[in-house]
Amino acid sequence: MAREVATLLEGSFPFFFPKWTTETSKKKSKTSPNASPASSSPCIPCAVNLGQDSQESRCIERPEGKKAAKRLASQRKGKNPMGGNAESAIDLQMEIQELRKQKLEHARIQDEQFQLMYVAKQEQLAIRREEVLIQRRSEDSRIMAMDTTDMLSMQAEYIIGLQKDILSKAARRNKPQKFAD
Repeated sequence: MAREVATLLEGSFPFFFPKWTTETSKKKSKTSPNASPASSSPCIPCAVNLGQDSQESRCIERPEGKKAAKRLASQRKGKNPMGGNAESAIDLQMEIQELRKQKLEHARIQDEQFQLMYVAKQEQLAIRREEVLIQRRSEDSRIMAMDTTDMLSMQAEYIIGLQKDILSKAARRNKPQKFAD
């Protein structure tokens, strides 16, 4: 490569390095592990008779491709996509009906699972409401049991106000409700 560039630029490239001449003269031929002529087999067959077997070589066809093989296999099974037997149409309808049944069954099972999940979620919410109610009642009972005699006046007023609120809520809960007809 460099030598070619040097020959193109003869006048403008003043140096011609001796290593270029030695590298090109010492080119090695590529050798393979089985390079001995006795061990290698010839690439071209020795006896080729072109005159007698010319008709046989014309009859040789290409092997069929994957698509053609699939098409032939499906035709052998009777499932011809380009219109087929009445049996294949009936079989196809039966398969479609079976798939529909499977889809409906799957949808029914999913619906049941969703219903069970909904019921479980509602139960969890009810339990949480009960926990909050118990916590509120325990807090209310703690507030009602507080002694305000040792407290500062502002703290005592605040606690007394909370106690009044608790009593008014309890009175509303215990009051019978009137329903309009």
